[in-house]
Amino acid sequence: MPCAGKALFVSAGSAAVGAVLGTSTVTIYGAESATGISEGGKTGMTACVTGLLFLLTLVLSPVFLMIPSIATAPALVMVGIFMIEPLRGLALNEVSIALPVFMTVAIMPFTYNIAYGILFGLIGYSVGQIAAGKARQMTKTVWVLTAVFIIYLVLDIML
Repeated sequence: MPCAGKALFVSAGSAAVGAVLGTSTVTIYGAESATGISEGGKTGMTACVTGLLFLLTLVLSPVFLMIPSIATAPALVMVGIFMIEPLRGLALNEVSIALPVFMTVAIMPFTYNIAYGILFGLIGYSVGQIAAGKARQMTKTVWVLTAVFIIYLVLDIML
């Protein structure tokens, strides 16, 4: 997306500041910034309005907490459907693509953790590329991340 560099830089900066403050940085993506830009929010006013609305939710949160979770479940199902819709454009007839997509989509809800979905998706991507004989096409970054993620999983299981 043209001119998305500034938004992605701000998103990365907010992830770094959020990490220092103790928030989960894995849920902060450039996708939110890019989506805001693609919908016309280029001046920063959308971020200001969003911030003000979040401040408003502090006051209204007791009212929102009165809504039972059973009432919000259909909305979450619709969000899930909307999130899966872009998968139609992927070449899922190739196992080297379908494996990491499936692992990412399946692991997230079962572990309640976006980070594990990304972790298993990248490992699945590496396994799929190796199995398809495309290991030479993988970048050094993917190799390093795959090794780090495997070490993380081994240490997570052992400890």
